[in-house]
Amino acid sequence: MKAKYVLFLALSLHSAAAFGAPGRRWESDYRVFVPSSGMPAAASAPRPVQKAEPLWYIGANGAVNFFTWDTTVKNPYNGKSVKDKYQFEPLYGFSFIGGARVSDDWRAELAIGTLGKFTESENNFDFEMTARYAMANAIYAAGDGLYIGAGLGVGMVTANMTSDVFDVTGQGKTTAYSPMGAIFLGYEQLIGKKTMLNLGYRFSMFRGPEGGVLEWNDGGDDWAGSFNMGTVTVNSLELGLKYFF
Repeated sequence: MKAKYVLFLALSLHSAAAFGAPGRRWESDYRVFVPSSGMPAAASAPRPVQKAEPLWYIGANGAVNFFTWDTTVKNPYNGKSVKDKYQFEPLYGFSFIGGARVSDDWRAELAIGTLGKFTESENNFDFEMTARYAMANAIYAAGDGLYIGAGLGVGMVTANMTSDVFDVTGQGKTTAYSPMGAIFLGYEQLIGKKTMLNLGYRFSMFRGPEGGVLEWNDGGDDWAGSFNMGTVTVNSLELGLKYFF
């Protein structure tokens, strides 16, 4: 009889230490509801508390961007034109990003960056083009580190044509703002508790500027011309880091 009493007392002390004073509370390590009787509900099995995953992130990407476009230089006085085609011209750019996880599979992201600067000297003329952009992206986590996404934004392209040989007058520099779209995919891998490395491919498209009329004199002959870049497509390879917080 005494042994049974000691065993009952020990079990009672153990229960008090495990569950504390009667009342409602949440265990720190497990989601266990404790009713007012001081005993756990029969249907409540201990479950680990789900810790909140990082919601926000910032990052930066470096990229090699391969541009394709046509530049048409036209003489408005005689209607003659010359077209130059540029294919997969490599330019180097970078971007800064900031975003948030909106669900288990989706992220929303804002990005600003530059796609690079192109320069060329031909027929005593110097041509320079710089492309920048701002874009909103939607990204889907496809599993196993793979992601796909799409973006819409604005491309800002500045083109300038000058000459050290001819006395050029007129509007040689112009900037165009154009709708810009992109689709992309890639792979990302955690390299720390809050740091992620990503490698991706991006295809984007926008319109280049149309230059004003330039006039110059070549050996006593007066010349004039204007240029039009038309549609610009860019294939990009990106490498970047993201930090979650």
